[in-house]
Amino acid sequence: MISFIYHAVLITGILVGIFHFKKLSIAFKMLTVVLLYTTIHEISIHNLNFSIELNYLLYNIYAIFSCLTYLLVIRFQLQERKFQIISNWLIILAVFVDVLILLGSDLRHNFPSRIIAFTFPIVILSSILLFWQLLNSNIETKLAKRSSFWLATGILIYHSIGYAILGLFSYALELNLNYGVEAQLMFYISIIFYSMIGYSIYLNGNRE
Repeated sequence: MISFIYHAVLITGILVGIFHFKKLSIAFKMLTVVLLYTTIHEISIHNLNFSIELNYLLYNIYAIFSCLTYLLVIRFQLQERKFQIISNWLIILAVFVDVLILLGSDLRHNFPSRIIAFTFPIVILSSILLFWQLLNSNIETKLAKRSSFWLATGILIYHSIGYAILGLFSYALELNLNYGVEAQLMFYISIIFYSMIGYSIYLNGNRE
């Protein structure tokens, strides 16, 4: 049931993005693409009998793609020059870290623990920049009605809580322990996250 809700939230977000695609800013068009890729990835992983090596490879590719894309999405939302410069350096740092991990790891035999450990904090810092900009802006529109607010909130919540949950998940994998609780928690936090992303896309598509 939880898996069905999760996939339904993803598909709903995609449909919202497709319906409003022409009106979306570049950042939210990118988010729609991320949702599409995420849906294909998740449905494939959970329903097709891939080998464990292929599953690990796909998870690593997805982790790199999603983190870099979220960093770029936030970069497009930043307007203040100083925040843009910091964001640029965070993206460069994330790319550098990902390259080092790619060179030093066998992606077919390892869960993306290192990618999560090093790039999630970078995404968190980037989302804080967007929050900082929102809180110091002079726009009269309420935060709850702004697409950037839901984008920043979703990314911050997912990558902060998800960082802890996936850390425990990776630990359980290494010790061959049961990770059912961690997997369920990630489903719940992912539903919240992608609901926020879908709503942010809706708000962006309906902006004046």
